[in-house]
Amino acid sequence: MEFSTFQTKPQQLTLRLSGALDAEHCAPLEDRLQRLAEQHPSAQLMVDLREVSELDVSGLGALVFLFKRLANRGGQMALCGAQGQPRQLLSLLRVGQVIPMHETLPVAWQGPTALAS
Repeated sequence: MEFSTFQTKPQQLTLRLSGALDAEHCAPLEDRLQRLAEQHPSAQLMVDLREVSELDVSGLGALVFLFKRLANRGGQMALCGAQGQPRQLLSLLRVGQVIPMHETLPVAWQGPTALAS
């Protein structure tokens, strides 16, 4: 699991993940997500899943944790770009009913209020 964070506008961040987001690789990501939520409590965060090859319930749990943590502090989060098995799992579990999901990063990230939809 690899990840990088970059800022597109003030309080608007993108977290790009790649590789397997599963039980074996979640511990370093959970630490990073914890720090991200603490450093940017009211951020609008877009989690880019285009390069995630595998997702299991541990990885999904890490994403839900971050979503709840940001929401409790006035922040927002959405997911974008999920493909293949990760997309199937997110759809099967109806994650989009709780966490906003978008097809692509450019469509989802058009302005400072992109996550409000």
